[in-house]
Amino acid sequence: MGGDEMDHLDKLESESVYIIREAYKKYQKPAMLWSAGKDSTTLAHLTRKAFFGKVPIPAIYIDTGYHFDEMYEFRDRLAENWGLNLVIAKNDEADEEGITPDDKLECCGLRKTQALKDIMAEKGFDALLLGIRRDEHGVRAKERYFCFPPETQIYGRNVTSIEDIEEGDTVFTHSGQPKEVLGISTRSYYGDLVKMTPTYGLPVYLTPNHPVLSKKTEHSGKQKPYELEGFDGKTRRGVSEITGRAKIGWREAEILEKGDWVFIPNIVTKENKEYILLEPYLKDQEELVNTDGKLHYKSAHKDSLWIENKVKLDEDFLRTIGYYVAEGSFCSSANQLSFAFHEEENELIEDLLLTMKKTFNINGKIREKDGTKAKEVLFSSKVLGLFFSRLCGEGARKKRLPDFFNSLDEERLIELIKGCWLGDGSGGKYSTSSLKLAHQLRLALLRLGILSSIKKKSEEEASQRVIRVAGPSKEKFEKLFGIECRIDYIDRFDMVKEVKETPRVDNKGPHPSTGGRWVRIKSVDSIPYEGELYNLHVDVHETYLPGGIAVHNSPRDQDFQWNYKDQPPELWDQYKSEKEAGQHLRVHPLLSWTELDVWKYIRREGLPVNPLYFAEERDGKMTRFRSLGCKPCTDPVESDVKDVEDMIREIEESDVGERSGRAQDKEEAHAMQKLRALGYM
Repeated sequence: MGGDEMDHLDKLESESVYIIREAYKKYQKPAMLWSAGKDSTTLAHLTRKAFFGKVPIPAIYIDTGYHFDEMYEFRDRLAENWGLNLVIAKNDEADEEGITPDDKLECCGLRKTQALKDIMAEKGFDALLLGIRRDEHGVRAKERYFCFPPETQIYGRNVTSIEDIEEGDTVFTHSGQPKEVLGISTRSYYGDLVKMTPTYGLPVYLTPNHPVLSKKTEHSGKQKPYELEGFDGKTRRGVSEITGRAKIGWREAEILEKGDWVFIPNIVTKENKEYILLEPYLKDQEELVNTDGKLHYKSAHKDSLWIENKVKLDEDFLRTIGYYVAEGSFCSSANQLSFAFHEEENELIEDLLLTMKKTFNINGKIREKDGTKAKEVLFSSKVLGLFFSRLCGEGARKKRLPDFFNSLDEERLIELIKGCWLGDGSGGKYSTSSLKLAHQLRLALLRLGILSSIKKKSEEEASQRVIRVAGPSKEKFEKLFGIECRIDYIDRFDMVKEVKETPRVDNKGPHPSTGGRWVRIKSVDSIPYEGELYNLHVDVHETYLPGGIAVHNSPRDQDFQWNYKDQPPELWDQYKSEKEAGQHLRVHPLLSWTELDVWKYIRREGLPVNPLYFAEERDGKMTRFRSLGCKPCTDPVESDVKDVEDMIREIEESDVGERSGRAQDKEEAHAMQKLRALGYM
């Protein structure tokens, strides 16, 4: 090991020990977060060095209940050998409620965030030391990770989870115009996400440094009284602040606050789909035959119904598709397409029967459901049953609008939405257990210039989403759909502002004038996250719409490389170290370290290493774990690493996403540290 490398590790060690000692001196009751992974074990070792072989602060281990057995064994053995004061943080509520990693955000929120918050409050800790590295964690990084978790809904020609978007797909930008996705970036991430909840919409989860098109309201300090009469006839009185002028720009998510504004553009599309073919939805039906444009099965009776393959997407048929989205189903065992209605919805039933007869020459049968106030309209056709179920989903949780809904002109789009609303809506509200459908309806309404919100129906029915027309769009909704809706109490406050022009925030081509609306932020929170993150690279405007909100691309390229010249300067020796009542401070002694630094330091110091980091045969392949976490959320990577020497060699030769932006070539192994020493950061 050369002198330069020893020098480098010595400097990192000295800096970390200094920070640890300063934190111990400054705060009355500090603690250390210890996961038994390589970084937190390095932190524990540095703490022992800082205090001559002892660790005078408790080591908090967050036990989610889903860790590998090897993690628990390593934790207990090292805690005993090093004399650590181990404090276990565990959230029993998550077990009682049966919260599992199927919903990563909710699971992490309870099992990690809440568990840590509870133990910090219970023990009265006022500072927490963590093993976060600048190159690994977006929340503290100089090189910034602008990304979203996989389930984030992106608004394009359809509403699609970001993990399912492919190059060449089309998404809407902050201008409301469709643009091509040029590339997709993915990376593993362990750190905090910002949970930003707009007044009208579900929360959007994003990395803290992701730029959001926003208006930051300056507080004026002036107050004004108000009186509002509620639906119950009672008058509410209060005082609100008169805000100053708001400035428009791209701002990092972590600096946004309750009351600031985010932008939701109007949506523009010029496509106009006139017909649809049924056959592409039935490709797996080997017995299906197309004879002169009509579909039928080879083995079917000679007098069986032949179904038209090419169907005109007229207003009547689109309204029928809406009925299916709301209350339709397909019974494959009986080959029956079914629509459910209330017994008094005779006009809707008649409309459905007439349209199906006109479009497919098929007659329906009405059946009253015993003991209920419901009626079923049944159509005996396997072809139509499969077509409708594959076009719009089967089962309440998987219902969706047809993929072409954004390729319809406004008049026909109105009929599609009207069919949904007449079937399953109530006034200005629509309830569904399909998250995709909720976002699709919201996007479709935006195309019509109507703002709506998406919310959970209640904590008891968390899977149910309610789409509610926003107060400012009430009159337009009633005019277009002929459906009366009421204004929410919250709509009487200053929560949304319509604008006729899209804000000019870049110089990418002609300035769009599609307009949109500014919506207030309801809340901004921070939650831990461990898993994959995704980012899109979009043509021209370099923006896209997660949950309908305008955000910017990352400065990284498709391989997650970054250019330090794109990053603003930082003052390294200036940081917040004072805390308010009820707060605690986060201290990051390893912030300047890289993954390679950590492993070289482990080699130099002879530190114990969890065996999960080294390769062994799993499912017929040699694999290891690059980071340690919960079993359901942590996948191994292919590797032949057997020891620390192999590990260092693999990292030095690797070009995978986790290393990009922090590991330089072998000749300039510490280029970023040199840049920092020269005053760059």
